[in-house]
Amino acid sequence: MLKNFILCISIFLSINQIFGQNPANCSGTSSGPTLKRVLIAGDSWAQYMWDDDSHNNLFNAYGHDDKAMMSESYGTTSNIVFGEPPSNTTTYSVSGSEARQWVNTANYPYLANAIAELNASPSIKTVVLSIGGNDVLAGKSGGGWYLGMGATAEAAFFNTLVTNVRTIIDAFLAVRPDIEVLLSSYDYPNFNTTVFDCWIYACPKRVDLSDTNGNGSVDGTEHLITDQEINQMMILIEDYRIALVNSYASRVYFDNAVGLMHYYYGTDPNASSISSPTVPHPLAVNPYTEGGNPNFPSIRQNFRNFYDPIHLDFEEYEYKIKNEIDNYFFTRFRKSPNMTLFSQDANDGYINSYNNAVVETGLRLGDAGTFLADDYFSILSFNTSSLPDDASISGASIYINRSTASTFLGLESNPFEASDKRLKVDIKNGFFGSGIGLQGSDWNASASASDVGCAIGNCNEDFYAVRVDINSAYLQHISKTATTQFRLSFTNPDVGNEYINMFDGNGDSAFSPEDNPDQIVVINSDNLHQMPSAKKEKDKDKNSLDERNLLAVTPYPHRGLSKLMNTRAPFIDIWYTSSLLPLDLLTFNVREENKTALLIWQVANEKDMVSYIVERSQNGSDWFEIGSVAAINTQSKYSYQFIDKAPKDGLNYYRIRMVDQVSQSKYSPIRTLNFMEDRRQFSVYPNPFSKQFYLSFVHDTEESMNVSIFNMVGQRVFSTVIWSSNGLKIYPIEIGKDLPDGMYRLVVEGKTFRESKILSKHK
Repeated sequence: MLKNFILCISIFLSINQIFGQNPANCSGTSSGPTLKRVLIAGDSWAQYMWDDDSHNNLFNAYGHDDKAMMSESYGTTSNIVFGEPPSNTTTYSVSGSEARQWVNTANYPYLANAIAELNASPSIKTVVLSIGGNDVLAGKSGGGWYLGMGATAEAAFFNTLVTNVRTIIDAFLAVRPDIEVLLSSYDYPNFNTTVFDCWIYACPKRVDLSDTNGNGSVDGTEHLITDQEINQMMILIEDYRIALVNSYASRVYFDNAVGLMHYYYGTDPNASSISSPTVPHPLAVNPYTEGGNPNFPSIRQNFRNFYDPIHLDFEEYEYKIKNEIDNYFFTRFRKSPNMTLFSQDANDGYINSYNNAVVETGLRLGDAGTFLADDYFSILSFNTSSLPDDASISGASIYINRSTASTFLGLESNPFEASDKRLKVDIKNGFFGSGIGLQGSDWNASASASDVGCAIGNCNEDFYAVRVDINSAYLQHISKTATTQFRLSFTNPDVGNEYINMFDGNGDSAFSPEDNPDQIVVINSDNLHQMPSAKKEKDKDKNSLDERNLLAVTPYPHRGLSKLMNTRAPFIDIWYTSSLLPLDLLTFNVREENKTALLIWQVANEKDMVSYIVERSQNGSDWFEIGSVAAINTQSKYSYQFIDKAPKDGLNYYRIRMVDQVSQSKYSPIRTLNFMEDRRQFSVYPNPFSKQFYLSFVHDTEESMNVSIFNMVGQRVFSTVIWSSNGLKIYPIEIGKDLPDGMYRLVVEGKTFRESKILSKHK
């Protein structure tokens, strides 16, 4: 009888948890309620990303469920794909809209609509702008780009496009000084739809992009634009837009996703799965080199429907948005902590309060559903002894990643989504209990303070993160000399089977999910169209064109925050100020320079400093000295540099340890840089340049190369000849000071080689 009663109660509580529950965040979080922080505007890529609601879902996945994307989409009420955009609408994410329409404010309201939203929502700090693609894809018949249009006409066209996009960006920046603009990129299209449906858009558009005389010929020779030439068109578009972004000293950034689908899905539509990427990832920092392989289109599986050559499907846009979060939003939301520490696996684990059983693999939170007191307490340990003795701590946030949630009768039981529960966090300066290591009594041992933080996020999928902000009143309990421990549990334990598994300091869990994404289905064996994953219920109506469920390419997974941090381990960000050392660290940045890592930091008011020791880590926890720079001790501003000539493949963490004459030291904030094994063969740096730049490319023959620079009206303003040889070579190109500042097109061409890039010259 008792067992039946408990079972009934468990069923009731599980059902109660599933329907109509809100995330278990406590009120009054350090970041306040959910705020509109991002606005997305522009063309159909903006429209689809907004209609899919993926930004908001993925902000939650990275532990920032309190940040919200917002927009007004014309596609919400009208499923326009390739039609003429409206001129009377209150929206500003509009399929088919062009930059030239956005700046034509007398006839099109898009820019005014978006600015009105920014003025009405002062919490918005970033505008994601997707614009310019339709101007190009308008083709010859619509006043856009086409193959063979000639250098002068092409330069004039792109000069107008760049001017229009600049006008839009400047209008957003003028609203408030704290607004930034993230210019969104596109990806390689695929115009290879079937003969039965290409008439809808792909075939006539291919002709329009090829056409000089109306019959698909170029220079009198029958030549429809090829996939490779379409890809080069996309690269050319982005080169101009990248040069535009680089012309801004600050507040304007670029979301580089060209070749991103190749990286995750490969280039072979007949592959069964991608176990590891075989092509480069798009480079996220200047010079923003494209990824993938420009000789291939993105596979047909990547697109929204069987006749669409341009718009990505739901899951593919999620990869693009994760790329935005990795390279921009997480840093923007996180606000550059002064120190990041990863938890210590040896002291992590959880305790069952019913029998004091200790489990050292993974973390677990919630209750087992057998006894009212049968709940789980997880312990996190951070070695915070590297904090300066005089550190004035102003903030701390913990991130933990979900492994799995419990299931009951086939239904998921996640306590983060139960309205009657919330995460409770206790802090201990030192160790809970009587000593180092987990002990069965740690679950109820005394704490320095209880209920000290608020959880942000609901961990509603595997690998999703939750962020715990520590209330400022309890930051005093973070140790500056030893270990700081946190104890996590859920309030209101009951007989419901509601618990969640999290990864510990070694990236382990009591039960880890498989590293395989959901199965994906397509219309037919030719990979004509990707259907949504089973869990994406809301998107089914967009693509339910065929009921045949045939397997397609299973992409390489992107595991959100754990991929970005290169570990599943929990970590804590700490913000503090310290006057211990006689200097001011003004800036610290890391960027890639010709496959090396260039570290630049600026200081002021140096006195009695000895050196700056450069340290590198591959996991953010284990640090190794890789070099040092002697201090010069000056009261004025001074910039130091260090080059890491041999960065590791993958994510590299960098920090500077600043040491004075009495061996006191403190650390800079941590910066990261991701290096892939493969890079695009052709690159130009620096870009923008002043008097000289370098060409770097791999060539397999010996031949002379003509290097030419054209201005924006197609006039050649510089030329020289270089001699290429086998392998990777670097060529310095000296321009001098007579060339006016501005944007130019670089062309490097030989008998078997031709590449072009947009250059920006600044003093």
